[in-house]
Amino acid sequence: MRNYFSRVVVILFSQLIFVGNISSAQERIKLSEPNDYIISGASISLFFGGNYFYRNKTPLTETEINSLSISNINSFDRRATANYSHSAEKASDVMLVSSIALPAILLADKEIRKDFGSVSIVYIQTALLAGAEIQFVKGLIDRARPFVYNPSAPMSEKRKADANASFFSGHTAMTASAAAFTATVYSIYYPDSKALPYLYISAAAIPITTGYLRYKAGKHFPTDIAAGLIVGIANGFLMASLHRN
Repeated sequence: MRNYFSRVVVILFSQLIFVGNISSAQERIKLSEPNDYIISGASISLFFGGNYFYRNKTPLTETEINSLSISNINSFDRRATANYSHSAEKASDVMLVSSIALPAILLADKEIRKDFGSVSIVYIQTALLAGAEIQFVKGLIDRARPFVYNPSAPMSEKRKADANASFFSGHTAMTASAAAFTATVYSIYYPDSKALPYLYISAAAIPITTGYLRYKAGKHFPTDIAAGLIVGIANGFLMASLHRN
């Protein structure tokens, strides 16, 4: 995921050079100066700040791991500690990678395709902001992942710094951001479309499925997933709405 966000930063920098030339009065999704420079600059700064904290996160010691008690977990989250599945983890990774390209389906519409430049930059901003939030929170908040409590999971995995970064679900947040952005942009262009209810249902199903896979993998508690959903949906909806012309 880190390599992906590094590419996003490079692409965003290169495309922001053309902000003033991309936007036009006819666009439904419109870029503006200096607002988009401020949004992008703040997102990039937050990204690198969060990346610093995330990369320097201190892993749990074996003594700390052995002292963890399921009884200290709230009853709503407790069942997640019984989960540990590599296949579910791999499936969630597939969902994440697939969802990153989800807004590309908007280009099938000729009206949205006319605004490709502005739509793509706003989506890059959305993805970058979500990635920044994920890394920043994970870097600052210590919460052992559910599998750390599971005796079936190897100690080598439990001793990794990322094993102490359960809150919140980054996979869920990223897929929710992409899905919410896609649905919101389409609704801006076609507010009266009869397809919108089905689009909203599909947009919700993608991050929910991803969250469930992360739960089955033992990577996240239900509260981590719920927080990821909220953050992701808010990012996708607000970023698209703020650029509505």
